[in-house]
Amino acid sequence: MEHLARLKLKNALLVQIGYEISWITIEHKSFFNYRSERLPQYVFQMKLISYPEFKLRDIQNSVYADQTRLTHKKGFGISWFEPIVASVAIGSLIYLLWNIEGK
Repeated sequence: MEHLARLKLKNALLVQIGYEISWITIEHKSFFNYRSERLPQYVFQMKLISYPEFKLRDIQNSVYADQTRLTHKKGFGISWFEPIVASVAIGSLIYLLWNIEGK
């Protein structure tokens, strides 16, 4: 109350801003490849408090995450390559099993 009297105010509004960081894990899966990526997510909490009664008026949360990195597709891809490698591997196994001579 004395702080308000020094400023010659009877009441005031205080805006308190809090900041937190959390992480989003994005998994990139394919036939032969697995990669996970952690991206930061920023959370801002804003509180509006009225003085001198110390009454909480409003709370707002804002979340910010880098949308360009969240929606970013793979820059290089070998997805066309994976079925060919799988076919060659299975074909090689079948060839080896077919041509094994039992002694």
